[in-house]
Amino acid sequence: MRPLADPAAMAATARGLREDLVPAFTAVRTPVLLIRGAQSKLVSAAALEKTQSLRPDMPTLVVPNTDHYVPEEDPDTVASAVIDFAGKH
Repeated sequence: MRPLADPAAMAATARGLREDLVPAFTAVRTPVLLIRGAQSKLVSAAALEKTQSLRPDMPTLVVPNTDHYVPEEDPDTVASAVIDFAGKH
């Protein structure tokens, strides 16, 4: 068995996750729909709450019975949410 992801890319991703993303996140001016899998181990409920407090203007969808890979686990819900969101923007 071998990893499907490039080890250098995974290391860069891990480093990036330790960065303070608040300045970049608060600077976003493009409409954003936040989607989180209710059982995600990568994005905690606390992290989502912090994000929502920083950007209450960004709508949020928490999809039950899904982990971090929401589009793969519940594509119909994600597609419907994205279509609805895009129609409003």
